[in-house]
Amino acid sequence: MSTSVRAQVEPATNLLISKSKSRVTYVLQHPLHIIRGVSKDVTGTVNLMPDTLGSEISISIPVSSFDTGNESRDSHALEVVEGFKYPMVRFNGIAIRPETQGKISGWLIEGEVEFHGVKKQISFIAHPSLLEGQAHVTGSFGISLEAHQVERPKLLFFPVKDSLRIELDLVSENEIK
Repeated sequence: MSTSVRAQVEPATNLLISKSKSRVTYVLQHPLHIIRGVSKDVTGTVNLMPDTLGSEISISIPVSSFDTGNESRDSHALEVVEGFKYPMVRFNGIAIRPETQGKISGWLIEGEVEFHGVKKQISFIAHPSLLEGQAHVTGSFGISLEAHQVERPKLLFFPVKDSLRIELDLVSENEIK
């Protein structure tokens, strides 16, 4: 955890995630190319405690909000993940603590991701900072399409890789005071 952020969360701070400044990106690999889908329709909250251990994060994203720049591909993706049956992707982080892995330090966030109606436990390193007085958190993690019961789409008879990388770029709506 960044010292500047830690110093700013005395006492507990409740932050809203800014829709206008935040985004979540998925990265899907196919043997012939890489697909990136971006959503700017991110809602959620971050409740920071001074020691971070009691902190929580909650994020929701409509599946239909991801844009790859190819309307046909986005429509097909919505069908594959059954976006009308399972319209939201959610993450709830309940364990947040400072962590250093080699030369990289940040927050280790543990929680549950819900995708395609399946909930799975995950953990990842997030990197907090202050951006013009607002909390800014970046991080990424991978999920398995098959573990979430999503049939991997194929292009030219080759399926996409099972691993779907999720990249977070979250900015708070309100300032840390």
